[in-house]
Amino acid sequence: MQPLTAKQSAFAREYISCGSAREAARRAGYSPSVCDTATREVLASGAVQEQISQLRREAAERTSELLAAASERAASVLAAIIDDENVSPACRVRAALGLLDRAGFSAPIPLAPSDGGLDDFLRAAERDS
Repeated sequence: MQPLTAKQSAFAREYISCGSAREAARRAGYSPSVCDTATREVLASGAVQEQISQLRREAAERTSELLAAASERAASVLAAIIDDENVSPACRVRAALGLLDRAGFSAPIPLAPSDGGLDDFLRAAERDS
């Protein structure tokens, strides 16, 4: 495959950015009068398709890294709330439940308020705090 031209590379980047082939062509510098034709031709190029796929993989990897870092921070915040004795018991329980839920642990059956379950416990904890 031939290397991409500067406009083709720009098109691939812009296509990932905006998701619209026509807008990507315009942003990449293709003339408005040839945007439709240029868009079809550029998208038909195997090299451009490969570049778009590569850019998508890179974006997905960056997103995954950001989510992993944010998850760690969120878990740390929830853990700090759980350990903070100045926080109401109800908030501490909610933080613990949130942490467990996000870790993939959940109650096997829903706890209904009528059975003296979790909601009743949380209301009592709020009253006592």
